[in-house]
Amino acid sequence: MAKPHTHGKRVGDSMRISSGRVRWVQTDRTGTVVFDSGWHHNVTTNYAAGAIAQWLTGTNNTGYNPVLPPTKMQLGTGAGTPSPTDTGLFAPVAATLQQVSTAGPVSGSPSVAQWVCQYYGTANNAGTYTEIGLFDSNGNMWGHLMESITITEGLSTTCTWQKTATV
Repeated sequence: MAKPHTHGKRVGDSMRISSGRVRWVQTDRTGTVVFDSGWHHNVTTNYAAGAIAQWLTGTNNTGYNPVLPPTKMQLGTGAGTPSPTDTGLFAPVAATLQQVSTAGPVSGSPSVAQWVCQYYGTANNAGTYTEIGLFDSNGNMWGHLMESITITEGLSTTCTWQKTATV
């Protein structure tokens, strides 16, 4: 099998999962954008690459330990350098574990998977965070990003995560 690439995880001999990207946009109650982070590249984990390879080969897609798609995002306050070997955030904050609101291919770009998560700033989750992770329902990490993310009480923050498959 071919050696891994530095810009993504290799699946099989011809498919690559790129490192992906994350963006968050804050809007006020009227829908006016008050902050747009732009796109930030993240680390794809070894778990994600292995899960996709399992799915492509039909291994563990049902029954015990099935391959599950990402369904949650979580913020944390940790410090460090994300690595493909990461299995969790450095310092996860329980109040920020959130179900994704939409998931699927990007319209017009069928090789780009996208997950969207909505955070409504409340007294319980408002604050500045330093990391974000993408997880499946079993808590397996698919991606990790270190970047300052502020959740502001009264504002809505939409986090969009994308992963691209290339051949």
